[in-house]
This record gives sequence, structure tokens and C-alpha cells, in this order.
Amino acid sequence: VQDSIDLTKVFKQQHYNPQVLIEMSGPDQIDQFLSGVGTPDGIFVPNSWWPDSPASGNAEMIAAYIAKYPTVAKASVSSDVAQAYSAAQVMQQAIELTHSLDNKALIKEMRTATFNTVQGPVRFDATGQNTLAIPSLFQWQGRNLIPVYPSSLAQANPEFPKRPW
Repeated sequence: VQDSIDLTKVFKQQHYNPQVLIEMSGPDQIDQFLSGVGTPDGIFVPNSWWPDSPASGNAEMIAAYIAKYPTVAKASVSSDVAQAYSAAQVMQQAIELTHSLDNKALIKEMRTATFNTVQGPVRFDATGQNTLAIPSLFQWQGRNLIPVYPSSLAQANPEFPKRPW
């Protein structure tokens, strides 16, 4: 996160206003990123999850997280939470399907079954890649991180060119 904060700060300090700025990580860390950069208008970040995701179980995960950490607002839950939760969901489902904790049995199951997670359905190929992942692109518009791609998930059109700092 700090690298993306530092990069953005340097761009602002140098009055460098690229038409497009895509950062691979950092902007999806919501509050931490906002507190570091101030106004993030126009910055893109690829990801597969956001707090308002319609994926099965997402609303329940958010509610449980906020119940445990009541000072966190829904819009401030970072994608790290969903990623960790999804990994646990896959493991739990694999254990339930195999009735085993044996590594070989779990790996075999993980390479053949489809799992439901808060990031959407997951199915791994032989190399461990999720073949069902939906590539998504988010953009900071105002102080909101909004899905802008694919069109089936988009809540707004991408802003281009990026607004000046």
C-alpha cells in the first residue's frame, strides 16, 4: 500500500497529471489509501471484490466483520478481508467434501470442485489458477471506489481522462 501512496504523492507534488493511472495494489485498501493520498480521483485498480459485491454470502461477511470491528464502516472494508475469507471458504468446503484433512485429498478436491465464495465462484486448474475469476476494474470517483468494468458489474462509466489533482 505504501508504494502506491508514495507514487501518488510524488505525482501530485510534481504536478504530473497522467490521463490514466492504474495502480496494481494499494487503492483497494480503502481507508489506508485515502488517508495517505487525500483525493484519489480517477485512479484505477484491478480487483475482484468490493464491499457492495452481489456475490453469495458477501452481505453476511460484511455484517459479521462490522459486528466484530464496529468502528469500521461498510465502505471501508478492504479487499484483503474478502480474499482471506474466500480462502477459508474454499478450505472449509474442500474439507466438508472430502471429510478429510489430508493434503493430497484436499488438493485433488480443490482441482476438481467448484467452490462458492464472497468473491464469486472458484474453480482451480492444474496450475492453481482460478478459471472462473471475473477480471474487474475499479476507479476512485470522488471518495468512492466504484466498479467500472465489466459492464455487468459496472456502477458507473470510467472517467477519462483522469481529473487533474
